[in-house]
Amino acid sequence: PAQVTGILERHLGSGDAEVRHALVEAAGRAATPAIVALLEERAKVEKTAKVQAAIAAVLEVEAADAALAPANGEDGDVLRYA
Repeated sequence: PAQVTGILERHLGSGDAEVRHALVEAAGRAATPAIVALLEERAKVEKTAKVQAAIAAVLEVEAADAALAPANGEDGDVLRYA
């Protein structure tokens, strides 16, 4: 994840749309709080719809994971309450 963060910092603002889209997809697989913060900042200035949608998807998944975190066990299994 640290390598992905560095790559995002260097290239997310300067690559073409296809590169930015690929970077966002890779970031989604290695999402850390630092990566999510970078994507949140990029979402404010991104103009390409495809990249905007990819960022929104990653942020939505991360938000859902955060909302479910209290219901998840330490091993990632969802706890069931009777």
